[in-house]
Amino acid sequence: MPAPQTPADLSDRQKQIVARAADGLTNLELAVEFDVGVDTVKHHLSAAFRAYGVPSRARLAVRLRD
Repeated sequence: MPAPQTPADLSDRQKQIVARAADGLTNLELAVEFDVGVDTVKHHLSAAFRAYGVPSRARLAVRLRD
């Protein structure tokens, strides 16, 4: 499966995780909240970094707030 290229390509779950990550939750907190593994959270966040063209959680949060 190709990596998402735009924010619109993210799944609903990925968008939910990204939004909560922008609220400051850690990967472990996100995993517990969404009942998934930490590696799954990391995968979703990596897809979001690619989709939004940002290298970090901080920049991802800024992009979401714009």
